[in-house]
Amino acid sequence: MTFSKYSAERGCRSSLLLLAHLKLGAVFAFCLFFAFVATLLPPNPSSAVTADTDVGVTVESAIALTVSPQPTLLLDIFPTPLGLEVAEEITATVNTNNVTGYTLTMNAISESTALIHTNGTNTMPSTPSTTAAALPTNNWGYYKGTGSNTFLRIPPLSTPDTLVNAIGPVSNDITIVTIGAKADISILPGVYSNTLVFTAVPNYVPEPTVVSVSPNPARPGATITITGTNFYGTGVSSAVTSVTIGGVSCTSFSVISNTSLTCVLPNLTDGTHQIVVTTNMGVSNNDVTITLDAPTMQDFSTATCTAMPVYPAVGSEVDLMDARDMKVYKIRKLADNKCWMVDNLALQPTGTSMVLDNITSDLASGTYTLLAANVLDPNTAAGQTYCANLNAVTFPHKCGRQYSWSVSTAGSTITTGDAPNSICPKNWRLPTGYANIVSRSGEFGNLANALNFGTDANASVANAIGSPWRGIAAGNDLSVQSTHIILWGSGAASSANAYLLAYYIGAGSPPSNADKTRAQPLRCVAR
Repeated sequence: MTFSKYSAERGCRSSLLLLAHLKLGAVFAFCLFFAFVATLLPPNPSSAVTADTDVGVTVESAIALTVSPQPTLLLDIFPTPLGLEVAEEITATVNTNNVTGYTLTMNAISESTALIHTNGTNTMPSTPSTTAAALPTNNWGYYKGTGSNTFLRIPPLSTPDTLVNAIGPVSNDITIVTIGAKADISILPGVYSNTLVFTAVPNYVPEPTVVSVSPNPARPGATITITGTNFYGTGVSSAVTSVTIGGVSCTSFSVISNTSLTCVLPNLTDGTHQIVVTTNMGVSNNDVTITLDAPTMQDFSTATCTAMPVYPAVGSEVDLMDARDMKVYKIRKLADNKCWMVDNLALQPTGTSMVLDNITSDLASGTYTLLAANVLDPNTAAGQTYCANLNAVTFPHKCGRQYSWSVSTAGSTITTGDAPNSICPKNWRLPTGYANIVSRSGEFGNLANALNFGTDANASVANAIGSPWRGIAAGNDLSVQSTHIILWGSGAASSANAYLLAYYIGAGSPPSNADKTRAQPLRCVAR
């Protein structure tokens, strides 16, 4: 029996005719016919497909044992008064690429395991032995392998015998089954027959399934829980190799159990997206979807901010996506009754540049080209670890990016007053004024007063940053990561300097303005 290599689309089958002749002088003759059936099914079958192979034993006038090539195998026997035993082999060859292997079973085609004479009355029963033993006279049986003279009973349809349980893909996996019969001169000559069924079934493949997702809808950057099955495959720990949302890999994922995993949603456009989990056992269904419905920075309005309570009240915080690059920022209404970004802006071209327009950016008109070369990433600065080590769930953009004042204001060259443009999202802008320990003005000053920054550098900054500001921003010098909060404002102090919010932890007297060429973080305020 030979099977073609397993295909997920179809199974395959083959048959073999096996004849055996028993000879007992000129008067007595009988033959035993066995049908041999082989089947290969898809991994999780609902039914088996079979093929028949006939096996025969005939009592004739001489002793000879001949094995013919497939599809016919001939066996000749000359029984003696004490009984003569004959045996012949059936070879099953299985090929499958099924990752969990296959199971090969054998049984009679019905509950009757006896060989039935053509007269419908006489029989040659199967040996009753369930452990290998010598064949009783006028019985038949089988054993797996070759070279043995002990046999087992023929299994009925209801209780097949398992011959092979392979645990992985196989090529030309051979199983030999030896069929034996023993007859003496007391048996009625003639033809006896039954059918054996050999079935090869690919083992169950625990492919992953996705059943549900929560929460749904959700926003990019949110952590969702995916519930399903077989996330461990055949093992006791994660077998998941990828989780995709709309064909895009999760920003990160964590397998909690065999039936649950979490995924940090990637940045995708609004709409419905398929969820697919892949393990070393296969790919899940794709009919479970999640709807991304992320409100954007550009959609935020004065009315929305007015309706929000002040942080930390429930409803005082919202996550908004920047439609320009789909990065999500946390927004809070702080004690000054204004809505602020409490993450640093992380706008950065994916290539060498990106063109900002007045539809999605804080430009009065026209466009501005943001060059990648003019964007500093403090999270990857050599020798610096504070920003890089921030928790990516709590701080998805770590310390954001840093820009010169000219870049921050979309190329402004003013020497006094507030720049009219910025690289903030549409409906957001750079804050006015400045603030430090001893002097304050404008929106930065109002915020510092409302948050009670105070005059002590250590206590005031810890208070200001510890809760409303959601962490410490890297300053204009990468050596002060974790000790300074320095943010550009919109105001020009002179042709060379611009105003900022600046607080230091520890000793030092932060300035109210700094060199416009320095790269510093931005946090925008809603218009």
